[in-house]
Amino acid sequence: YLTENSDFIDFHMEEIPDDSDVLSQLVADANGGSISASAFVDKMKLDGVGLWLKQIGLDDAPIIMDYMFDPENSDQILAVKFTPDRQLARISWES
Repeated sequence: YLTENSDFIDFHMEEIPDDSDVLSQLVADANGGSISASAFVDKMKLDGVGLWLKQIGLDDAPIIMDYMFDPENSDQILAVKFTPDRQLARISWES
């Protein structure tokens, strides 16, 4: 998802304060190059897991894993949604 659509990464690169340890490490690791989606994902943290069984509108994605990048400086979430049989249903940017 982040390889095809870098808006989530770009948002954080622009909005996270320069004194962020997480951002500083990513920039240093990139060594003057662009930050890859895989390097960015490696810094993300699982923030929550939701199980929405039988919930209206979520029957196709009752398992939702919320990931955050530098939660001390951002409230943005990348919600990864799975079906009951563990298939990826969709990924959404939420706040």
